[in-house]
This record gives sequence, structure tokens and C-alpha cells, in this order.
Amino acid sequence: MCPRCKSRLWDAPVIRPVRRGIGLGVDDIIKPKREEMAEALARHKARNPKVFGSIARGEATKNSDLDLLVEFDARASAFDQTALINDLEDVFGRRVDIAEPGGLHWLIRPQILFEAVSV
Repeated sequence: MCPRCKSRLWDAPVIRPVRRGIGLGVDDIIKPKREEMAEALARHKARNPKVFGSIARGEATKNSDLDLLVEFDARASAFDQTALINDLEDVFGRRVDIAEPGGLHWLIRPQILFEAVSV
């Protein structure tokens, strides 16, 4: 049951196997710019980045966005979160979505944490 909405549509999340595709992946997109990403994360009080979504699965195209799980320091503000997104979009030249593990909906959290790749 969903603790927020009390929905009983799904009693337990289903974790699907992660298939590695033939598109762009972490090695192609993240690794060449890892140092720039690390600088942006440190500047905006974020740590422990993990990639999930199409890039983690190796299914990304040149138009795919970058989905990142990060943990923010307690001192981080909303400005830090927004500035981090803007900085990472400049670094990678693509749209960036950021989530914190605790902010994921209970139904999709297990799948995202299962497929997430540390960078």
C-alpha cells in the first residue's frame, strides 16, 4: 500500500531485469567528463552520483536526457540544486534531471536503485 495515497493497486514493486542496450552509455557520455561533473557536484554540495535511466542501460541516443541520483549536503539550498542542474546541462550538452533517493516514489524506487550505476 502506498504510504501517501493509500493505493492498493500494487502491493509490491516488481524489479525488472536490466538489459544493456547498444546505444550510448556511461562510458560514452559520463566518463569523458567525469572530472567536470565532480567539480560541479562539489561546488553545489552534492555527492554520491549515480546514473539511472537510458544512459545506465546503454540505450541513450544523442537526444536522451541524463538522469542522476545524488545526495545533497544538509547545507544545500534549492539554489544549489537548480544551479547544479544548469551546470551539468552545460557540461554534458543535454537535459539533466536530478533526484534524491529519498524523494523517489515507493513504487519506482526499487527499480531505479537496482539499475543505478555509480560514477
